[in-house]
Amino acid sequence: MKDVVYLVFLWCFFGFVHSIMISHFFKEILIRFTGKAFETYFYRIIYNLISLVIYSNIVYFVKNSAETFLLPRPLIYIFAIISFTGFLIAVIAFFQTDVLEFLGIKQVWRFFIKGKKGSKELFGYDKLVANGIFRFVRHPMYSGVSLVFLFNPFISTLTLTDRICAVSYLIIGSLFEEKRMLRVFGTRYKLYKRNVPGFLPYKFTHSPGHKDINV
Repeated sequence: MKDVVYLVFLWCFFGFVHSIMISHFFKEILIRFTGKAFETYFYRIIYNLISLVIYSNIVYFVKNSAETFLLPRPLIYIFAIISFTGFLIAVIAFFQTDVLEFLGIKQVWRFFIKGKKGSKELFGYDKLVANGIFRFVRHPMYSGVSLVFLFNPFISTLTLTDRICAVSYLIIGSLFEEKRMLRVFGTRYKLYKRNVPGFLPYKFTHSPGHKDINV
């Protein structure tokens, strides 16, 4: 029970730090103390590194504390296929964005190599991506990662807790992300949101307005 409580605490801490650091309010305070240049060129990569360190502690704790068992053989194959499909969805969605910008590497490179230029408005986005896999769901990376977590064939009380926390955070994180997208893209994102579901691709018709959105 103590392990479950501690794991929930780790996830809450991760979610709190992750959400605060990516919030517009926090970035405005950061700019006041460090200047716009730091926020533009270095904040994204520092944000990613901090998130990675905290999440690595979660992974280490789960792997070293959980006594896991495998599902029965027919189910293990089904779960493995669904989990791998989720991984592929997440990877495809990730590479539809500007990966190096998303990771913060391009920002640092621009500062030291190319000279100072304006940054993209929203961590890797200078346009609203609405084509490819983003035609079917607004959050394909979150959908894919959720499948990876939920259909991991290794089961224990701690891994189940880990999955519930992870998927809950992804759902909550998507709400924060949508607020930022609305702030940056306004009516274009409202149109996109109205026509494209969040996580499950239950609308298979071509959503109107994509040509106008993806500009």
